[in-house]
Amino acid sequence: MAALCRRFGISRTCGHKWWRRFRRCGGQGLRDAERRPQRAEELSRCWLAAVLRLRRKYGWGARKIRALLAARRRGQSRPSVRTITRWLAASGVIRKQPPRRSQRAVRPALQRLIARRANDVWTIDFKGWFVLRDGTRVYALTVRDLASRYILYVGHVRPHERAVGRVLRQLFRRYGVPREIWSDNGPPFGSTGPRGWTALSLQWVKLGIRVAFGRPACPGDNAAHEQMHQVLKAEATRPTSANLAAQQRRFELWRQRYNQIRPHEALHMQAPAARYRVRKKRRPLVIKRWQYPPAYECVCLDSRGRYTWAGKPRWIGRAFAFERIGLRRVDDDTRQVFIGIHLLGILYRAGPEYLRPV
Repeated sequence: MAALCRRFGISRTCGHKWWRRFRRCGGQGLRDAERRPQRAEELSRCWLAAVLRLRRKYGWGARKIRALLAARRRGQSRPSVRTITRWLAASGVIRKQPPRRSQRAVRPALQRLIARRANDVWTIDFKGWFVLRDGTRVYALTVRDLASRYILYVGHVRPHERAVGRVLRQLFRRYGVPREIWSDNGPPFGSTGPRGWTALSLQWVKLGIRVAFGRPACPGDNAAHEQMHQVLKAEATRPTSANLAAQQRRFELWRQRYNQIRPHEALHMQAPAARYRVRKKRRPLVIKRWQYPPAYECVCLDSRGRYTWAGKPRWIGRAFAFERIGLRRVDDDTRQVFIGIHLLGILYRAGPEYLRPV
């Protein structure tokens, strides 16, 4: 044996191994054996069918599938995220994505909102409209709690201030009044007027809610909400429903599954319902009636948000129609315009007829 091993340039340990395999299995034993660990075979038998079934049902990735398996089969050894990803790729249900190009655009800094607990900050937005099979155009309004990722509302609402206001008042009565609401700059939430407020956002301010807007043309400022819209589009709108009632039922079923089942990495793979709690002590749903100091001149705007000063109509903003504002005298030709404690802008006697924002 030693002479043969020297002749073929192998160790005696290797030579004896091949000799034992030949005596045990004959010529078949000289073929290369499979090096795949036996544990991989066991995991595949136990988990592969369940992984593919969850993928077909929910369309989730490996991390969420593994978290759901852990919740349903406690105490069992489960496959890793890489193993599940390899199974999904081998089954042809996922494919490798090309690398994304880095975004080099420089944008102004944004002061991020911090939600320390549920109902601190709500995010609100409209998903892009789509058409049902019967030709109905659907505008999906979504409202979400920032801290817990809990979806408070998803449904068809016309993008008008009164329609959105009715839905938000129902949510305030059910879940309480949040501390802040985050939205984009477009209607019906934002405008080009003073402070970017519309009549809708002004009503929120009068309830004691801070209204915050993202930067113009920067949907990434509310990236978590936009990512939720992407999931909504993939799981609840493709294919579209036959009519509005059927689509609304799909929205509600999807919201329940998103809140109760779908794990989130930002929540340590918990579902939003595990983190969301309705506050026992709620702020009352009372509109503030602001009082101004005696030195202020109080005026009421007309139906177009104007009042007359120095013989000329001064335009404050359509969002402030019929509102009571306060004018603080700076000098004979200058007035600061307040609504409550909020400074809207400055008016000049000889200047333009519209409000100059600060």
